[in-house]
Amino acid sequence: MNPTLDHQLKAICTLLSDRDEKTVDLVRQTLIDIGPEAVPSLERAQKAADPLIRRHLQTVVEEIRQNDLESRFRDYASRDDADPDLEEGVLLIAQFRYPELGVSNCRRELDRLADPISDRVRKNRPAEVIRQINNHLFLELGFHGNTQNYYDPDNNYLNRVLERRAGIPISLSAVYLLIAKRLGLPITGVGLPGHFMLKYEDADCCLFLDAFNRGRTLSRDECIQFLLNSGYEVHPGHFAPATVRDILTRMLRNLVYAYGQLNDRERAHRLTRLIHILQSPAPG
Repeated sequence: MNPTLDHQLKAICTLLSDRDEKTVDLVRQTLIDIGPEAVPSLERAQKAADPLIRRHLQTVVEEIRQNDLESRFRDYASRDDADPDLEEGVLLIAQFRYPELGVSNCRRELDRLADPISDRVRKNRPAEVIRQINNHLFLELGFHGNTQNYYDPDNNYLNRVLERRAGIPISLSAVYLLIAKRLGLPITGVGLPGHFMLKYEDADCCLFLDAFNRGRTLSRDECIQFLLNSGYEVHPGHFAPATVRDILTRMLRNLVYAYGQLNDRERAHRLTRLIHILQSPAPG
C-alpha cells in the first residue's frame, strides 16, 4: 500500500462527479495513464464512493487491466521463439475475463491432472496410452463437451474449463495437449475446419483424437470422411500440426463470435485487437 498515492488518487477521484464531461474524461484518462499501480487504491476508493463515482472507477479499473493485458500479450507474441508457449498463452487469454486469476493455481491443477496417469502411460503402446488418458479425463474426472451451451464464452477460458470440466473442441484439446506435454507424449493439435482435433504420431503410429467426444479415436480416412460429410474440401494442410499461434487465434475468434452473439461489442473489439497482435506481433 502506498499512502501517498492513495491520498492523491482519493482527491482526484472526487472530480469524477464533476458535471463537466471534459473534466470527467480528463480525470479518467489521468487515472488510466497511471496504470496497474493505481488499481489497489482505486478499488479501495470504490468502496466509499457514491454510485456515480463507483461506476466511473469500475470502468477505469477495467480499462487499466485490459491495457496491461494487451501490453503483456504483445510482449508474449513478439518473443523470438519460433512458437510461443501454449500454456502461457491460454492463461493470458483467461485473464482477459478473469484478471485476478491465480495462474499458479491453474498450473498446479494441470499438474494434479497429469500426475495420477504418469505411471499408467509409461512404456505402453499408443492405443493403450490414449485409452488411459481418456479414462482418466473423461470417465474418472468427467470432462465433456458442453453441447447445451456451446457458445458460452467460459468454454474458452482455461480456468473455467478446469473448474466446470466442460468446454468445446479447442479448449478441451488445449487441456489434453497441456497434460500430454507433462507426460512427454507426441500429441499435437490439428485444426480441421469446423472441429479442432488432436493427433498422436510417432514412428509407428498415427491416430486422431476428438477431445470433444471423450477422446474418440479416428483414422485419417475417417477424418477425411468427416470433412466431406460436413461439406468441406479436403486439403493436406488440414492435417498439419497446428502451431500455438493457430490454436490461440482460433480460441480468440471463438470468443469474438461468442461476445458478438451477446452483443458485447467492447469485449469483442478488445479480443480482435489481441488477434491482430498475435498475427502481427511487431511493436507499433
